[in-house]
Amino acid sequence: MKQALIFCFLLLSAALRAQHDAHHDSTMNNTVRINITPMLVTGRLASFTAGYERVITPHQSISANIGHLELPPVITTAAGNPVQWVSSLRNTGFIVSADYRFYFKRNRYAIPDGLYWGPYAAYYYFDKKARAELYLNGQLQATADIQTYFSMATLGLELGYQFVLGKRWTLDLILIGPGVGFYDLNFIIDADANLQGNPEYYQGIYDALISIFPAIGQLFERQEFDTKGAKSFNGLGYRMVIQVGFRF
Repeated sequence: MKQALIFCFLLLSAALRAQHDAHHDSTMNNTVRINITPMLVTGRLASFTAGYERVITPHQSISANIGHLELPPVITTAAGNPVQWVSSLRNTGFIVSADYRFYFKRNRYAIPDGLYWGPYAAYYYFDKKARAELYLNGQLQATADIQTYFSMATLGLELGYQFVLGKRWTLDLILIGPGVGFYDLNFIIDADANLQGNPEYYQGIYDALISIFPAIGQLFERQEFDTKGAKSFNGLGYRMVIQVGFRF
């Protein structure tokens, strides 16, 4: 997340310089875009999200995003440690989101340029299956397939700024997005031996998830998981987005 913030700052600096001489055409009401935030946060190019924004009034627009997501590697250890990852059997997921934007009337240029706020809704789903070797005191105890499902639905309000660069390019930054999140976590360890819950595996899941959703770290600290089971809980949500778009 720190890398994403640094990258956001650099883009903001470049946008401020480019916007000074930008030509803004108010007749182009459509923008297609790529959300590069998942790539920055997960470090996986396969986490690709595309979006569309449509201007519907002089000060309002609607937008939506859809894309494919992957979780980063859960944990990396050396052979003999309690959990040694052998291979990733499946790593997939998706995101669907939408927002309604109210651009402030005192913006200098016609929308979609300028400061805006509005409600948003987002849904994330991850499906990850990995094969691992489980050790105890350096001795191999079992080989396990670990299946993890995680979903999150968030409703909230966002505040952002979109730059129109030149005639057609845009840089959209959603900097604040507090909301209420609804979370479901379900995982199963299918091993070739009877096992007790492995705390290092649970910690690995925790580390991987909060690397993508830092705001829910405090929620996971209050959860207890068994070798097989599911948890549902509510809490605060969070949204930060960097998008590059093309107007037409």
